[in-house]
Amino acid sequence: MKLLTTLVLIILIWSAMAGAQKHSIELLSPDEADNSVAPLLGVISGPDPNCPENGENVPDVSRQYQEIGVMFVRNNDYYDDRLDMERMFQCDTMTYPSWRCDPEDPANLHFDGSDEQFRSYLDGGFIPFFRLGGEYESCRRTHDYKGPQDSLEEANWIKAALKVVGHYNNFDGQNNVLKYLNIWTEFPGPHFWSRSDKAFYIFWATAFDSIKKHFPDLLVGGPGFVPKATLDILNGELNSVPVEFLTELYNRNLKPDWIGWHYWNNDPSQYILAAEQFRDLLNGEGDFSSLPWAGSGYFDGVKQYVDAYGTSVVENINGEMVAYDKVTKDSIYNKQKGAAILTGQWIALQYTDVELACYYRGSPQGTSGPDEDPTDPKSRISGPSLFYGDPDGTPKPSAYAFGLWSKVYRDFPQLLQSPVMSQNSEGRQLWILGAKNEKNYAVLLSNLESVPQQYTLIVESKAVNLQNFDKVDIYEVTNTNDGRTPSEWSGRDFIIPAHTVQLLVLTPKTVGLEEAEIAQPAAFKVRAVSVISDGVLKATVESPAPSNASLAIFNVLGQRIYVRPSIPLRKGEQQLRITLPQLSRGMYFARLQNGFGTRHWKFLIGW
Repeated sequence: MKLLTTLVLIILIWSAMAGAQKHSIELLSPDEADNSVAPLLGVISGPDPNCPENGENVPDVSRQYQEIGVMFVRNNDYYDDRLDMERMFQCDTMTYPSWRCDPEDPANLHFDGSDEQFRSYLDGGFIPFFRLGGEYESCRRTHDYKGPQDSLEEANWIKAALKVVGHYNNFDGQNNVLKYLNIWTEFPGPHFWSRSDKAFYIFWATAFDSIKKHFPDLLVGGPGFVPKATLDILNGELNSVPVEFLTELYNRNLKPDWIGWHYWNNDPSQYILAAEQFRDLLNGEGDFSSLPWAGSGYFDGVKQYVDAYGTSVVENINGEMVAYDKVTKDSIYNKQKGAAILTGQWIALQYTDVELACYYRGSPQGTSGPDEDPTDPKSRISGPSLFYGDPDGTPKPSAYAFGLWSKVYRDFPQLLQSPVMSQNSEGRQLWILGAKNEKNYAVLLSNLESVPQQYTLIVESKAVNLQNFDKVDIYEVTNTNDGRTPSEWSGRDFIIPAHTVQLLVLTPKTVGLEEAEIAQPAAFKVRAVSVISDGVLKATVESPAPSNASLAIFNVLGQRIYVRPSIPLRKGEQQLRITLPQLSRGMYFARLQNGFGTRHWKFLIGW
C-alpha cells in the first residue's frame, strides 16, 4: 500500500545536500503494487449559492468548479436545509424538525428545493458525495433539536432516508446515479446530535444496516469524526469515540464500506500520521492491538475518506485554542500561503491509502471580495472558500492550486515514489509529489516556508537538466500568478519562492534505439525481504561488475541509525545477509550504494 511506502518516505531526510540550503530530490519509479494518483478532488458545498440571506451577490460557481477540475461535491453547510433530512422529511409546522409522522406518505416528503440543488451537481458534471443527515443550522428556521430524539423518530428517519436515497439514486429517470453515501457528519458534537454517544452508535448502525441491505451497490460509510476524535486516534487513545463506534459495529457484525474523518491542521505530516493511525485502528495493530478484532482481519478492505479537511486559523497555546488575528487569517484563507498549505496537505494524502477527500469549502458563505483590507477593522474578509463571494466568483490562489492538482490527476496517472517531504540541512522543508504518463513527468512542489528555496531533481535516475530533457514548463501559483500559463525553465538552479506552489512538467529528450542502448546504465539490482523477524537483513543483489557498496539504515524520523561503509560485491547475483543492531518494532528504510547506482527499499521489523 502507498501508506506503507509513506511512513518511511514522508519524514525521511532524503537529501544529500550539495549546498547548505539546496534540496537534492530524487523521484523513483512507481510502486508496482499501488501507483495511481488518487482522485482527491472533492469540495464541500456549492456550486449553487448558499442561503440567499447570506448575500445577494453570492455567485453560482459551476463554471469555476469545472475550470479547476472539481470532481466531487459533498452536500453540507449550505445553511438552508434544502438537501437535509430536516426539510426533505417534515411532518408539520409545529416543531422543526418534525419526524413523528408516516414517511410512507408522499405528503411528508419534500423534494422541491433538494431537487434543484442536486440537479446542479449533475448539470455541472460533478459526482455527488451524498451526505444523508442534518444541518448545523438553517438561516430560514431555527432547529428545535438535533437528530432523532427517540425510537419512533429514529425508525421514521431511517424509513425516510430509504425514500431519499431511492429518489436520488433514480433521479430524473436515470438509474444508479449515486455511488457514495455518507451517513451523518461531525460526530460527536451537539450541533448535529444532542443525545448520548451510545445512542448515536446504535442509531447509526441500524441506519447503515437498513440502507446497505436496500442499496448493496452503494459505498456507504461515515460518520465524519470531528477533529478532536481524529486527534484522539493520532494519540492512540483507546477510550475514544472512533474505538467505541467501531466496537459497536464489530459487535453487531456490521462492516462499513468506509470510515470518514475530519481534520484541520497546517502541518501536512499530521495527515499522514492520522491515516496511519486510522489504518492501525481498523487493522487492530500498533496502539490498537488490544481491540477485539485485532488479528482477525475483520475490517480489512474498509476504506478511508477524509470527508472534510482544510487549513487551521487557530493555534494551541499552552493547552488553549487561540484564534489568529485577521491579517493572519487573510493570509491563510485568501493568499498564497494558504494555497501552499493546502497543496502540502494534498501531497501528503496522496501518499496514504486515503481514497477520497473533500476540502472545506468550495463555494463562498457570504458576500466578500478580493479588495478587502484585512488591516481595516470594518472589513469583512472571505473565509476558507476557494472563491470570493463577489458576482464574478473570483478565484483565490487556493483555487488555482486546486487546478494544478487536477492537472496532475488528469494528465499524469502514475504516482512516482517520492521523498514526500524533503528537509535541507537548515531544517527547511519542501513537499513533493512526482507523477508520470507514457511520455512526460510532473513534479508538484509546495514551499510552506517564509523564504525561497533551491532544489535539484533526479527523476527515474535522470538528472533534470537540458541534456536529459527537451523542455521543463513551470506553472507557479502566487498572489499575482494564477498558475495557468507556464514559464519555460532556463536550465539554471530551480528556485521556489516563499509560500508558493509549483508544478513542473518535464519532457524527456527522445533518442534513437542505438543511442538509447549506449546510454543505458549498467544494471544494479536489489530484491530485499520486506519483513524481518530474526534481526537479519536479507537481500539479493546483482552488480554488473566487482564493486564496493555501502549500506545505511534510517528510521522514520530520517535519522541514520546504522552504517556499514564497505560491502564487497562480485559481478553477478549474490546474497547479502547482514545482522542488524537490535531495533524496535516498526518501519525502516535501507539505502545501498555503489559506483553503479543507489537503491532504496523499506522493511518492517517485528510485524
